[in-house]
Amino acid sequence: MSAETGTPLFAGRFRAPLRSTQSPADEASVAARTARFGRIMAPVWRRFGALHKAAYLASGGQVGSSLLTIPMLLLSTRGRRSGLVRTMPRAYQPDPEAPETCVIVASNGGSSKPPAWWLNLSEEPRATVQVGTEHYWVEAREAESERRAELWQALRAAIPPYRVYEQIEREIPIVLLKRLPPGETVLPVEE
Repeated sequence: MSAETGTPLFAGRFRAPLRSTQSPADEASVAARTARFGRIMAPVWRRFGALHKAAYLASGGQVGSSLLTIPMLLLSTRGRRSGLVRTMPRAYQPDPEAPETCVIVASNGGSSKPPAWWLNLSEEPRATVQVGTEHYWVEAREAESERRAELWQALRAAIPPYRVYEQIEREIPIVLLKRLPPGETVLPVEE
């Protein structure tokens, strides 16, 4: 910690200091750095996501079901405009109140726009997930305000990089993926 500024020593060019008492100028600076970091890292995360998905799929879920200590799942949604099924890796945590439900964050890497997969789920809330070697159908819904605050605290504790998203101007949706009973499939396979 720098004695002069109160800023953590590791707060570099793109890392936002996590302080609760910031002046409006500090908050604007942090928001600008966070946005710049998101623009720079977007292509890197896309490539990494593609490699992660490939390893997860190729291994049948034996590889890629966790990233360091963070559990990962594969989420498959149908595009609202294209109709194509898109699969992407997502960090998740089990819902403490309903272990059959996975909790994910629609952060889009800190972008001011929501991720396409969330827009797809908003239109068609049923999707499939792969958690490890297990595949099943889920129904998505956004967490309500009180529940959202509770889940956000748990997610921040479990996945520390989410703390940076507190600087983003839009409210990031916390998405609950509730497991559906076997046999409940609704997304038609396009021919």
